[in-house]
Amino acid sequence: MSAFAMSSLRLGATAWRGASRRSVRCCCARVEITRDVVEKTAKLASLQLSDEELGRITPELQKIVGFVEQINAVDVSGVEPTLRVEDLWNVLREDQPAIFPAQDEMLEEAPQLESDFVRVPKILAEAD
Repeated sequence: MSAFAMSSLRLGATAWRGASRRSVRCCCARVEITRDVVEKTAKLASLQLSDEELGRITPELQKIVGFVEQINAVDVSGVEPTLRVEDLWNVLREDQPAIFPAQDEMLEEAPQLESDFVRVPKILAEAD
């Protein structure tokens, strides 16, 4: 994985909003994906890979890292970070309570009722 991708993962979404891409970019040596790296990563992810799978996955991952490094090489110094294409935030409709059209049919199927409500098992413990 490229240094830029690793730095991005470490930053998290909140920090990324305030950081420029230029400040995250790093000048590290090319990352080499070896069979040992894939084996260690698979072990950490609790994956059991055969020798055949390791032989097939290693060059595929190296290609992916190469593509990321190509993207990382693009000069974006004058480009503002984009979080979303459109400038819409929390576009929600006004809540309008309404009776479910088939409420009676739904209530007939419920295993337990309490008035006009479906009773469900408690899943959260009460606070002491």
